[in-house]
Amino acid sequence: MEVNGADAGKSATVELGPVDDSDDTYVNGVLVGSMKNKYNENRKYTIPAGVLKEGKNIVVIRVEDTGGDGGVNGEIKIMKLTTSSGAVTPLSGDWLYSVEKIEATSSVGPNSYPTLLFNAMLNPILNAGIAGVIWYQGESNAGRAYQYRTAFPLMIQDWRKHWNQGDVPFYFVQLASFNSANGDSEHGSTWAELREAQTMTLSLPHTGMAVTTDIGEAKDIHPKNKQDVGKRLAAVALHDAYAKDVVFFRASLSVYEN
Repeated sequence: MEVNGADAGKSATVELGPVDDSDDTYVNGVLVGSMKNKYNENRKYTIPAGVLKEGKNIVVIRVEDTGGDGGVNGEIKIMKLTTSSGAVTPLSGDWLYSVEKIEATSSVGPNSYPTLLFNAMLNPILNAGIAGVIWYQGESNAGRAYQYRTAFPLMIQDWRKHWNQGDVPFYFVQLASFNSANGDSEHGSTWAELREAQTMTLSLPHTGMAVTTDIGEAKDIHPKNKQDVGKRLAAVALHDAYAKDVVFFRASLSVYEN
């Protein structure tokens, strides 16, 4: 990062976008800011007077990731240095990096331990009859979205086999519009790939998907509008399970179906 002589020694701000999960950010060896366990919040730190020097300056970000995705996820236009004079220096481009250490967790969390969720939550109620299933999940699978094309329909078929009620209705919620890892049409999006896998699962009989790309929130992985989600699931159920003549969305790429 180059700084001209007029801005050397003056205060400035450095913006990095979100860092997953925690960071300590240094400029020329001086700690200018830190955030802990705030993976989706933009980093904007003040560089005090006397830190910047004329010519080459070094920005170092120490990132700690505790699971899942990790790293600096800022959009190109966000990552920049702005001096007190208003001069802007982009910080996008190739960065050098090295891995300091990798620490293995001592145990597997309960939601990841093989068979635990099925044995604890589903197996005890397999003797009870069910009218159908509502499923709202997929975020944690986005990093391996292609696998979801197989895993999701297999799970549905396995549940139907265990309940032994035929093709019991299974309705699920599409991943909402969340800006995960700055995915877009230019760079690709694991969430979009997961939505595609969900749509493909509609090939199974008596499945339905509540479309939510229009009611999500780009900066909130848990959008607050659950009422419309429920209404759309209800519309699918009324049409498919109860043969009511209602309008509903069958898939994100389709037109209205009546």
